[in-house]
Formats: sequence, C-alpha cells, structure tokens
Amino acid sequence: MAETQIEKIAAATNMFKPRLAKMVSEKIGLDRFLYCFLNLVSRTPQLAQCTQRSLFGSLFTCAQLGLIADGFSNRAHLVPLRNKKKPGKPLEANFWLGYMGAKELAERHPDVKRIELPTIVYEGDDYHFMLGTAPQLTHHQCPYSERGEMVAVYAVAVYSDGTKTFRWLWKGEVDEHRSRSPSKDGPWYTDYHAMAMKTAIIDVSKYLPQCLELSRAVLLEDESHRGESQTFIDLPPEFDDLPEPQSPPQLTDEQLAASMTTGVPPGSPLGVPGDTPPGAASAATGQDLPLPGVTPPSAPAPVHPDATELGRLRSKLLTLYSRATAAVSAAAANTALAEGGLSGMDEIAETGDVQLLKGAISALEHRLRKAKK
Repeated sequence: MAETQIEKIAAATNMFKPRLAKMVSEKIGLDRFLYCFLNLVSRTPQLAQCTQRSLFGSLFTCAQLGLIADGFSNRAHLVPLRNKKKPGKPLEANFWLGYMGAKELAERHPDVKRIELPTIVYEGDDYHFMLGTAPQLTHHQCPYSERGEMVAVYAVAVYSDGTKTFRWLWKGEVDEHRSRSPSKDGPWYTDYHAMAMKTAIIDVSKYLPQCLELSRAVLLEDESHRGESQTFIDLPPEFDDLPEPQSPPQLTDEQLAASMTTGVPPGSPLGVPGDTPPGAASAATGQDLPLPGVTPPSAPAPVHPDATELGRLRSKLLTLYSRATAAVSAAAANTALAEGGLSGMDEIAETGDVQLLKGAISALEHRLRKAKK
C-alpha cells in the first residue's frame, strides 16, 4: 500500500522528536504537543499539502515559543495559504498567534504582571475613556439582550508594580488590521471577535517592556500578511532533505476557506480522493483513527476516543465564555466555569471529560439566561 501523506508527515515528526524534546516544555508535554499537531493536520487536509519546510517550520516555531497548535485553545494557529509570489503558487503553512498565545507571551516579561482578557464593547454599553496626561477608562456592560453591535475592543495591562495601562481600538481600527490579512475567508472572518481581542493585546504590548518571543511572533505574522514565506530560525539541517507533497490540488480561495472551518474541502470526504489519512475523523463513527508512530498523550491531557465531540464541545464552551464575559463580566464567567467543575480557561483545552465540558456549558448558559432577564 502506498504511503499516505499523513504517514510521511508522521515519519518526519518522529525524526525530529529528539530535537523537539529539548524545546517543548514539561507543562505541555512532548506526546501531547505532537499528538495535537498530527490531529490538526489530519483534520485540516490542506495542511498536509503544504510544503513540508513551512509545515515543520511552523511546528518548530510553536515549540520554540512554548505554544501549542491544537485548533481550539487560541494559542497558535497553522494556516494554509497559497504563496502567490512563488512559481506554482504552492500552499504554505503559516504560523499565526491566537489571542491566548499573545497574552501568554506578553506576560512572560518580568515587568508585566498580567494582561487582562480583552473586552468587546457594544453599542448598548455605557463607556467613557480619556487620553492625555491622566488616561482613564470606565465601561459598564449592558444586559446581553440590549448590547447591539460591536463598536470597540480594549486591553488592559498590569505592570509588576500594580500600575495599569490600556489600549482602546474602535471597530474601524480593527477592520484596518483585518484588511491586511491575505485570506478573505480565514480566521478574521470565522472568528472575528477572537482576532479583535488578539489585535488589542498586540497593540497594548507595544507600550510595554518588549518580550522577544512576542516580537518574533508578530514579525512572522507580518511576513504572512505581506504574502511572503515566513522566515523560520534555528531549523535543523534535515529540513533541506524534506520531501515535498506531490501535485498538490489547486483549490479556489473559497474551497481553501471551507477546509479551514470544516476540515474537509468541498467535493472530497477527506481532501485526497481515495485516501483516508490516519488520525482523520471517521465519517461513520466520528472517532479518530490511530496516528502512525505517535502515542496519545498521558495525563494530565487524556484524549477521549470521540475527539470530534470534544472539539465541538470545546468550541461551544469557548464561545459561551466569550459571550458571558461580554454580557456580564470575566469574573462571572469564571465563576460559572467553576460551578461546572472547571478551574479556568486552561482546563478547557486540557480536559478530555465530555461530562465536565457539558456541565460547564450548562452553567454558562444558565448565567447568560439570567443576564437576559
């Protein structure tokens, strides 16, 4: 049987294991890091058709920055984009930050105590901010049912000495950032609020002591937005011998966007006719098939056999958390998570307990119903 593209990627991943083991933090764990990567590739077939230098360059960048690309925790994304500046317009995997990843990197500087989770401001809210020599910001959220459309987003940073600074972005300013994206159907259009929150974090970080990791991540994303190949550093010499995918399909931008959101491009059950990549979700059972050469991660990140259901629940939970934060407050949203049995946002990505996720969803939905009354 011919070796599938996913199997080739898994074999290359195993070749790089010793190097990655020196980079991946104990908190993430090497097995979990690689398992999430291969699951992401199997669920986004166009990633498997990207040049392997760009795909593994993005993987090494995640490891070097201490972030994980898992498709739902909003720390890092691997985005397949066609490089129109190269002959043949090859697909390349691009490293993009998520808002949780931007927050985590900014907080690594010793002079930064924390970055508050950015807040979306709506038409119905009561807000006032003043710049100048004594900046001030007040924001009172209205009930969820009265909020209207988004008008702005802001991020608050707290220094190690307790002093604070903030950055306020009107929606028009956020849209200017969106207009620079090379994809007109990508995350900026499927997860607009999350991308707006990331933009606010990056904007406020410009006024903070600079974290080198965050600066590097922003530079990589800038290269992607200019339609250029990203510049990866400290790559092993074996990268020069990586085989490239054979005859990658030439998809339209609409088909590429569909594969980003559903994991399956239109007209093909798994993106490669007649080929069922290991690790891809079975259309009949919704379960993951074994990934070649990769052992599922051990505790504290158990992998439930029905990974499709887990992904759906995590996505719903993150959406509800964002809505509850906007409708009530971040403290109320965290309280609802605790009522559902989760200690915080990090546990959403780590738990494999379906019932625990359902309990947290129920608690957040109850909190939102109360806010509407």
